[in-house]
Amino acid sequence: MNWPRTFGGILISWLLLAGMGPLWAQEGGAGGYGPEVVTGNIRTGFVAEYATVTPGQTLLVGMRQRIRPHWHTYWENPGDTGEPTEIAWRLPEGWSASEILWPAPERLPVGPLMNFGYSDEVMLLSEVTVPADAVPGDRVLLEADAYWLVCEEVCIPEEGVLSITLDISDTPAEGAGKGLIDAARLALPRALPWRVGAALGEEQIQFALPLPAGAEIAEAAYFPRARGVIRNAEAQVLEPATGGYRLSIPADFAAAPDKLDGLLVLTEVAGNESLRTAYHLDGGSLAFGDSPGGGLAWWQAILMAIAGGILLNLMPCVFPVLSIKTLSLVGAARGEGIQAGSRNLIGHGLVYAAGVVLGFIVLAALLLGLRAAGVAAGWGFHLQNPLLVLVLAWLFFLIGLNLSGFFEFGGRLTGLGQGLVGNAGDGHGQAFFTGLLATVVATPCTAPFMGVAMGYAMLRPWGESLAVFIALGAGMALPMVLLTAWPPLLARLPRPGPWMLRLRELLAFPMYASAVWLLWVLVRQAGAGAVLPAAGGAVALALTVWLLRLTGSRWRSAGLGAGFAMVIAALALVPRVSPDSAGEASDGWQRWSPAAVADARAAGPVFVNFTADWCITCKANEIVALETERVRDLFVQKGVTRLRADWTRRDGEIARALADHGRSGVPLYLWYPGPAAGAAEILPQILTESLLLERLRGLPDAPAIAAGIAGSLQHFPSQVRFQGDST
Repeated sequence: MNWPRTFGGILISWLLLAGMGPLWAQEGGAGGYGPEVVTGNIRTGFVAEYATVTPGQTLLVGMRQRIRPHWHTYWENPGDTGEPTEIAWRLPEGWSASEILWPAPERLPVGPLMNFGYSDEVMLLSEVTVPADAVPGDRVLLEADAYWLVCEEVCIPEEGVLSITLDISDTPAEGAGKGLIDAARLALPRALPWRVGAALGEEQIQFALPLPAGAEIAEAAYFPRARGVIRNAEAQVLEPATGGYRLSIPADFAAAPDKLDGLLVLTEVAGNESLRTAYHLDGGSLAFGDSPGGGLAWWQAILMAIAGGILLNLMPCVFPVLSIKTLSLVGAARGEGIQAGSRNLIGHGLVYAAGVVLGFIVLAALLLGLRAAGVAAGWGFHLQNPLLVLVLAWLFFLIGLNLSGFFEFGGRLTGLGQGLVGNAGDGHGQAFFTGLLATVVATPCTAPFMGVAMGYAMLRPWGESLAVFIALGAGMALPMVLLTAWPPLLARLPRPGPWMLRLRELLAFPMYASAVWLLWVLVRQAGAGAVLPAAGGAVALALTVWLLRLTGSRWRSAGLGAGFAMVIAALALVPRVSPDSAGEASDGWQRWSPAAVADARAAGPVFVNFTADWCITCKANEIVALETERVRDLFVQKGVTRLRADWTRRDGEIARALADHGRSGVPLYLWYPGPAAGAAEILPQILTESLLLERLRGLPDAPAIAAGIAGSLQHFPSQVRFQGDST
């Protein structure tokens, strides 16, 4: 079948037939039947459970559709294509009708796609309620505008005005279609008689079906009510398991849903007969079991979060902050004779920890709230916003000025946060805000173990997710808490002296470097036009803090106002600049997409790099491992296709791919050693050259021609290699 031509036919048919309007004939109906609307593909009419109704009664009215052979209509979730049927009731005053009571759909493959819908015949029921003040002896006309899409190789939108007449009496009388309504009622999904276990994995959803002993299931299918939950066209695998069966379904979500509402349709075998039964799957019938990530348990995710938080202190964003806080503790302890383990010093550590943990709780609330709202957000989500990147660059710049001694609001030279938050007296306020600051500057970095723990958190209910974030913050604060509570650790630190001032000034330069790097990220996101407002805002901030040092100056207020006005103007200008083309493939890297992965895997080994310009860990890995001369040469020699998924700007497709592999942020490195390889190997978040060389040396050399072409591509600019790629 020629699919491009087929789908072109779908579009043309839709446009032509939608414009022509419906062509139907009306056929008269008997008691309990409404007149039929007959189109080219479907005969549609109302069928009522009762022809005569009583005041206050509730009855079922069905929209019966007899569908042309090989054609189909759609369920409430139509699958990969299509639109669900709609019924817009027009009822007399006081009457009411429910939403459609959907029967279980079928899986309807259409080429590479999978639709959920109905063929041959379907009855869509609604509950209609007669008002209590209805007058016996009256005759009432119920009408509705109905819309449906009917498809085979082409899709045709059709519609009709449906109606049915009911008599009101003191005694109800069944309609001629009562048998059809009863059969449709029996076919409606029912409540599950047992709870189903659910596990969200890296790439699939699994349901554990604890069926009674002796029950035999031939087939099972899960139909989610929401789109973007499963890969509709891929097979759903039913396997025997302890105490029942296990149903495995390929997942397709960026943010795992809090609930998996839908239908579970089972074909049960009894002797020589089979019975297809649909069950409602909702929060009351689901019990979330094993966590994602290959059976990662909750306590394992907590331990990994703590370990990741500890290692986060060694990242280049955080280490200067932690070092200065350590110096402040040394100065406080030695200068005031406070002993490690004393109540005052322990208080510093605990308050610092409270600031760190609160920062992670706020980040968790923002991140989980965005994902619940359907936004594909992960760790470092705020760095995909140019305005927040700009603010963070200014913050790093101010921290650098403070460390350089450019401004000082407290009387001491120790304590990073003191100049930024004022003199806190006993230092506890300074410790708290330093903890918050440490959390903010940590967000561009990802430490080992963090990726798995964060991927777990993104797929779990709010309570479990929040616990993982708290554990991450606790791990990050743990070294400082131990330093304040354990005397031998503090005793090993050198005595205070002029070296502390020199070290503090030295640590300003990583902050300046971070500000410059964030400026580069901003340019990649918003274009070169962002340089002027960003640099101008930095000058305005420097002027503002200089003016704050002055006392008694009549120009102080005016200068402060001008400085803040320049900052506000910079924030307003950045969103108006035009972004450059960031993230284009270059130096032998090609742009990632699921299709590119499939094509590349058919040809040979593949390496996928999920990265972002704002991710310091990603850039460090590129310098020390991915872009070394030996690794680049071996990539070419072995014929490895290199794909780059650039998440510098928000990208829902990349977010879904990260979630498929149990991650919520970058970096993520996938290694496919050859066409016959199954699932990708997930490499460590901290890469080494030796690790990549080991993987590459185990591969056979690529044919000389292919290797030569791959090598030559490294020297062509991306706009030449991808001239026809408009994506």
